[in-house]
Amino acid sequence: MNAKLTISRTTSNYENDKPITVSITDSNSGLLITRVNIGLAEFAEALTGHSRLDCETEFVPTEYGVRRFGKYRETKPMFVEKVSLFDNKRNQAHLVEQQATLPDWDGWEVLNNGIGTRQEGEKHKAIMCRYVEETPEPKESER
Repeated sequence: MNAKLTISRTTSNYENDKPITVSITDSNSGLLITRVNIGLAEFAEALTGHSRLDCETEFVPTEYGVRRFGKYRETKPMFVEKVSLFDNKRNQAHLVEQQATLPDWDGWEVLNNGIGTRQEGEKHKAIMCRYVEETPEPKESER
């Protein structure tokens, strides 16, 4: 399985004793596999070949997420009628109701419900996703 390694440094909190974060993400699904927090001195030792250092580790995936590893995330927008201009909870409930009634959306999940984004017009846009075994066909804009 291919993965992405990210090393980042937190600079906003000068009292942070573990400002280095090393993350590993599945390349296909984009899901975070694990995250390690480590101090600057320990990170420097690791870079110079010292092994078996103590650190804080966070294993991120749930059983549900583990089934997605190695699969490809496919996304597409879903448009539904707005039921309220000011009540985002009603719009979210309506989105879920509509998804359940449309056969084209079987197996899809809400990736971004669009609540909190400024949306004009009569339709509400949400981003849906599903995880598939094969690489999704590239969109026209990506060809």
